[in-house]
Amino acid sequence: MVADKHSKVDGDKVLADRAAADNTATTATTGIAELDDNPAYQSDMAALLSDLAVPKGYVETDIGFPPYWKADIARGFRGIILMRDERDSNFVRYHVENTGPKPLECQKGPVDDGVVADVKTGQIFTISAFGGLPLDRFFGLEVVVICTGSRKLAGNEKSKFVPRDLWEWKVLVAKDVEELLRSKRSEDMAHLRQIQSEAKRKALAEIATINAKRKEMTAGNAGAINTTGVSA
Repeated sequence: MVADKHSKVDGDKVLADRAAADNTATTATTGIAELDDNPAYQSDMAALLSDLAVPKGYVETDIGFPPYWKADIARGFRGIILMRDERDSNFVRYHVENTGPKPLECQKGPVDDGVVADVKTGQIFTISAFGGLPLDRFFGLEVVVICTGSRKLAGNEKSKFVPRDLWEWKVLVAKDVEELLRSKRSEDMAHLRQIQSEAKRKALAEIATINAKRKEMTAGNAGAINTTGVSA
């Protein structure tokens, strides 16, 4: 007798895989990335996309903050520094436009267990405002930032006296950018202010687009609740 694809052996394996996926999905702040490697999860997602008949030309769109770049030794990026974002005092960051020739590996979600998100050339990502990396003077300008190492600092009151690591950096710019930054000529200073203003406008436009998408989602969720007769 030949077992078909719905045999008990195969069924047990599927149930085991799904149980593993359930455990992964319900673990607080961990296991998000592991779902991508789970066969049952991949099978269910493929079936869902098939049922929804998602056209081939559809692409994923941003519905939250831009992806963030994580520092590590011998990692770096090439980009235009757009603005400093201080809306969240616990996570001050810079918005950066990726100008590198390849997608830049960034993350979304929890810092300790984020999901990899590739930022294509021309797209925007964020980077934490690291103490050893002052980027304010480069607004509107292209830089190459490389993390070269780290050193241990003594703890302070803010860190509850726990020792902390300080990343060390190297920043590279084009020769004409360095000359523009050093120039005291009124024409150059006016040109730099214009570049900085345009960069900030681009970042604010990106933030406005993301906020608009989040409001649309919130409104859609509220509408869905109201259709059941429950007050929003």
